[in-house]
Amino acid sequence: MKTLQKLAAMMLCIILVLSISVLPAQAAGSDLNVSAEIQTLMQIYPEGTVCTNSTPEFRVCVHWPGVIISAQACWGFAILFVAKLYDLDLTKNLSVTCLEINKTMSRYYPKTPYYSAQESVEIGDILAAPGHAMVVIAKDGTGVTIGEGNYGGRVHYGRHLSFEAIDNGINYILRILPPENAGSDCPCANFQDMPAEGSSEHEAIDWAYTHVPALTAGTSSITFSPDKTVTRAMALTFLWKAFGELEPRTHVGPFKDVKMDSYYYKAVLWAVENGITAGTSTTTFSPNQTCNRSEILTFIWRALGSPTSNRGNPYSDVKDGKWYAQTAVWAYDNRIEVGIQGAFNPKTPCTRASTILYIYRALEHKALAAETP
Repeated sequence: MKTLQKLAAMMLCIILVLSISVLPAQAAGSDLNVSAEIQTLMQIYPEGTVCTNSTPEFRVCVHWPGVIISAQACWGFAILFVAKLYDLDLTKNLSVTCLEINKTMSRYYPKTPYYSAQESVEIGDILAAPGHAMVVIAKDGTGVTIGEGNYGGRVHYGRHLSFEAIDNGINYILRILPPENAGSDCPCANFQDMPAEGSSEHEAIDWAYTHVPALTAGTSSITFSPDKTVTRAMALTFLWKAFGELEPRTHVGPFKDVKMDSYYYKAVLWAVENGITAGTSTTTFSPNQTCNRSEILTFIWRALGSPTSNRGNPYSDVKDGKWYAQTAVWAYDNRIEVGIQGAFNPKTPCTRASTILYIYRALEHKALAAETP
């Protein structure tokens, strides 16, 4: 019963149209810098087209994963616009993902990490504000240009939202994935619990799975377990494999809780030799302890030679002098982890997906790599 009530509340939220005055924006004029494809779509739904809760043209049923949603007005316009953009069949189940900002819908949709509007938002994304939906039709260095239905009861194009306005005033982003992102050539197609196709986590896991040597083979033949938390031993082993399973120079480690027959033994020896970790004490590594954000990012940062940054500390919860302070600034500079609303959240437990994403971003995107071990 509670599930039905939640679904009903969600659908009511989707079709409800409220004021959007909380979002600072400026009209951008009629000469919009949008692609020819977007210009064509704007002719299908011209500026000034009537779009209200009672407009039949913008009342649609959408087949999300596991649920059918009724949408109308601004939501109907946004979904129809994206459907035309990607040539989607709304009568079939669509592949979607949700980017969490201030309020999440990830309970109903697969979740994609959100780092900042400048990095995360793409053309074709649907921005969900309190009671209103807008579709991104262009993006520049300062923000995005949007199209929206039920703007005073009509379709309107040209409002500009700054990246700051999105970070602070949008609840979540709904991304309907284009058909080409749902192909059968995915190397991880056997895993039934993968993050949505087209998401950064999915891309990172594909890389980890096909890396030589592979960072992981999954948790079973059909599961990857992206949301399962990792231990310090798991996280360090992923990193060691990413660097090519380099053979340690020594064969005796300093930690009493790291046995020679453990799968992570060589990874820990390699890490100690290269100053990546000193353990949790002089005699313990705590391999089964959950690995948090500050730990895995510090492992990666040290493995890359502890690169420096001239940026000031951008985080409200990272005090200067903390052992992970330089790591946090480096991660922000290189868009490996930029936190949420000014917070780094150093104790956040790392999942298998987030750990691999951090390693992928650092190594594949050349995050200020110095000499590597």
